[in-house]
Amino acid sequence: MNGESRTALLAGEVLGARPPAERLVALRQQPLALVLAPALAGTWRGQVMLLAAATLVGRLFDYVPNIRIDASGARALPGLPRLRAGEPLAEQIVAHLASLPRRDAPYRYEAATAPVRARRALVIGDAVADADETIHVDGGDWIAALGSRPPRLELGAAPEQSPFGPLMAAGLGAAEIARRVFGSLAPAPRPELSAPLAERFIWDLWTHDMGDAAPDPGATMPRPLPRPRLGRVMVVGLGALGAAAVWALAHLSAASGEITLVDDDRLERTNVERVLGATRGDLRRAKVDIAARTLAATRLETRTVRERFGAWLPRNVPARTLLVGVDSGEARRQIARLRPQAVYNGGTQASEFLVSRHVGEDGPCLECLYPDVPDPVGRTARRLGVDRATAAALLAASSTPSWTSPAPETAL
Repeated sequence: MNGESRTALLAGEVLGARPPAERLVALRQQPLALVLAPALAGTWRGQVMLLAAATLVGRLFDYVPNIRIDASGARALPGLPRLRAGEPLAEQIVAHLASLPRRDAPYRYEAATAPVRARRALVIGDAVADADETIHVDGGDWIAALGSRPPRLELGAAPEQSPFGPLMAAGLGAAEIARRVFGSLAPAPRPELSAPLAERFIWDLWTHDMGDAAPDPGATMPRPLPRPRLGRVMVVGLGALGAAAVWALAHLSAASGEITLVDDDRLERTNVERVLGATRGDLRRAKVDIAARTLAATRLETRTVRERFGAWLPRNVPARTLLVGVDSGEARRQIARLRPQAVYNGGTQASEFLVSRHVGEDGPCLECLYPDVPDPVGRTARRLGVDRATAAALLAASSTPSWTSPAPETAL
């Protein structure tokens, strides 16, 4: 899978060169333990974190090819996407992991029947792991925490309301695992990859406060869950970010509203790494259909539009709130010209994750953030369906390589 792997491309960008094959093979003998603390094993937020962490690190494929799941004997609770309530949690997550890569790939996923020795461990909650490196995460309500020691959050009286704190905690833990793995593959010491993890980092997603101190639970209650009314929402672009937004919404089993899914693309082999909710069995399937399936267990009404977003809104879809994850500045400028009531925009550029919010006339519009400037590299990449590095090399090899302008547009 390495020849087509987005993770391999990322590793090459981070490390400056592709890791030798023998070092990737050695990772198969270095198990990662995903450990759910007994105190959280019977809670919905604990199970959300374990499933999300497995879903994310499992998509690193060759870079985390050996995963042991320790769920403290828990059985799945209702409301977990793609899992059957009442069945053993660890075994179901193992089956989910096995559905992601190619069948002939040498991956090892197991449910732990006893404590295991691991190279690295991602521990959810307050538990001990027998590992060389241990990362702790916890989350609940709108709070996500990460640290070298158990964060021990004080979440107040209603920690089960929101899935977003647990999902973000799992995402932070998965990102730290990736950083540690890439750091171990670096041919020379890389301080930014080997820097020690802080004892505790806490992010309040509601207020966007960050630090090492837990927020006062009484100061941030009540939250507008567990029965949110989302109204009419359109998700434009179902690549990495759009699919992640849909995946997060799938945890709002009690939410009501109408979700319109817009994308003209089909799932390719490398998209399995980026499209949460997809498995290898979805290859060549329309991304809108994968997203609709992801939301199937919720109360949200879904509509699918198998077209590329242009300077229009689909007919008979009165959505005025847009979640935007398109792959170009040009498409974002077209969206801005429609003057929707609210736009929540996300994108990636190199190692950065970009987020902006546009409600009414508040702040700069998307057309201001993504101005129309020459970007032949981006245009060539989109036209040929290749990454920017390949497009730049092709233009450099041409007779008129006028491609030196920096690119302001994001590529998802």
